[in-house]
Amino acid sequence: KGMGLLRGEGFFQAFMAASKGNSIVYRSLEIMRDALYGDRARGKYLGPSALSEAYLEASNGTDYKSHPFPLIDGTRLLSEASLETRTDLSILPKQVKPPGFESCTVETSACNFVVFDSDSAVYFYSRVLGTRWCGQVLDDCSS
Repeated sequence: KGMGLLRGEGFFQAFMAASKGNSIVYRSLEIMRDALYGDRARGKYLGPSALSEAYLEASNGTDYKSHPFPLIDGTRLLSEASLETRTDLSILPKQVKPPGFESCTVETSACNFVVFDSDSAVYFYSRVLGTRWCGQVLDDCSS
């Protein structure tokens, strides 16, 4: 998912992991600091735009609308997709109603989304079973 891009492509920092002293994350923090102090323009989505800009600087890229982004050694750019539409990613089982709630009406419209990389390696579900959009009980099913 991404900021300001068509078809959901780009940077969205909902999940990030980095080693200590990562130069891309450090540069992203510098860009955000400069924007907050008024030393540079501030976009609508400060965090994702700063991360995108820092990544492009590190990769010598020039256009954040280009897709796919050029890969830098040691980085993995992750994407999100529904198991309903990307059946090639179905190494994880689809999430179902929590045990004990079989007779209940349960929201499951956003349960089966996974995070994966450019090699289609799946890392985790992006929605947690039992939260508002995935597994929330919608009726009184105690009877």
